[in-house]
Amino acid sequence: MPRYFPENIYSAAAPDGILREVVEGLKNNLHFAFELSGGETALADSLARRLEREPILVFRPCLRMATNAEHLVKNLSRLFISAFAGDRKKMESVLKKLIPTATAKIVMADTPYIDIQYGTDMNRLFANLLDVPEMMGTEDNKRAVVLWEGFDNLEGTMGSDALRQFTGKARGHAITSHVLIGRSVAKAAGEMGGPMLNQVRVIREEELLTPEAVKTYLASGWAQAGLTPPDGLTGKIYDAADGRAETAVILANAALRRGGKDGAALTAAMEEVIQNTATAYRAIWDLLNPRQKSVLYGLCAEDVKNIYAESFIKQYGFNTATNLQAALRALDHKNILHKRGKRWAFTDPLFKLWIGREAGLGGTERP
Repeated sequence: MPRYFPENIYSAAAPDGILREVVEGLKNNLHFAFELSGGETALADSLARRLEREPILVFRPCLRMATNAEHLVKNLSRLFISAFAGDRKKMESVLKKLIPTATAKIVMADTPYIDIQYGTDMNRLFANLLDVPEMMGTEDNKRAVVLWEGFDNLEGTMGSDALRQFTGKARGHAITSHVLIGRSVAKAAGEMGGPMLNQVRVIREEELLTPEAVKTYLASGWAQAGLTPPDGLTGKIYDAADGRAETAVILANAALRRGGKDGAALTAAMEEVIQNTATAYRAIWDLLNPRQKSVLYGLCAEDVKNIYAESFIKQYGFNTATNLQAALRALDHKNILHKRGKRWAFTDPLFKLWIGREAGLGGTERP
């Protein structure tokens, strides 16, 4: 299958000045929070490549797939152990200072790991592991940077105590900077509070990937295919993706496979992409209750400027704004909707397109 977009979108389309600012800030004990609707790994890849040119230790824990506290802590311990790159003497020296033998045991196998004992306080062990980059950086006389993918899953997986543990540790670290990457990390950055708040720079998706930059990047796919995009097509793709760069690239790839010559290619691409994920979307839809489905249907059927307007509440079957708020909170928790500025938006725009297609694009029939 042809690769129309071989370069990471964050490397190609994000303003170079912002990424340089991030690297310089990380070298000077600043922290950053990136609020994205997708593409967390791509951004982490781009930042990691830039940081590799510097005398910096880089750690990349991914919290997106963690299902519970023990799973998260075990994954974090494996990541930090692998960072010792076979230097067992240093590993034992550092970890024995951090991990009480009563709660966990370092197993020096071919692939060393931490054996977590039954009844271990996961929040305490998590807090201890947070000191690994700081201690390794101290021993190597280097700064350390931790790129947290899916950071907003921390509180949901481990609870608010873990977030407080993280905040306290981050304030106390002298040579470790943290980069929080997720869909609602601005809230986490705000909850850091105190003196650290002034050291956290929040960067939202629209600042990192402007509409113009994304459309230019999409046009590069046509150039890769030896074509020129028809007037307005990249804008239509961007709009169909609800301004999400990663989704726009998926649609553009599919449109190019269909020839990429006109709006019909986009229509066919949308159908192809939605069809490929229809089974998963149906499974998600079937698990929602009627009120949650009503919210999603309403957001698909019309341009909602004020979701709490009395007209919306009545039209979509909510007796009170309280019932609507409960449905929105549940959909936010399920990662189906999230706040984007002042409005609620679909986390996955393709799910919105699927609902619209199943509902006849605004008709009365519902999925």
